[in-house]
Amino acid sequence: MTRRKPRRVVVESRVDREARLAQQGADARPEKRAPLRSSRVLMPESESDAAWGDEPDSNDARLLENLPPHWGRG
Repeated sequence: MTRRKPRRVVVESRVDREARLAQQGADARPEKRAPLRSSRVLMPESESDAAWGDEPDSNDARLLENLPPHWGRG
């Protein structure tokens, strides 16, 4: 069994990256990225409850009804 060489991870701050790019003559401004459309993770339609022949399963009402007494009622 051979031992793998440990990986080396380097984390570069934004300031260090801009300085490195300026030294290399590249544009030191950060790249512009498109804004995220949604922070929700979307599930493919083939993985939905309906695709599997099931009814939608939401237990939110049950969880709200069964709050512990020390949590109080909203």
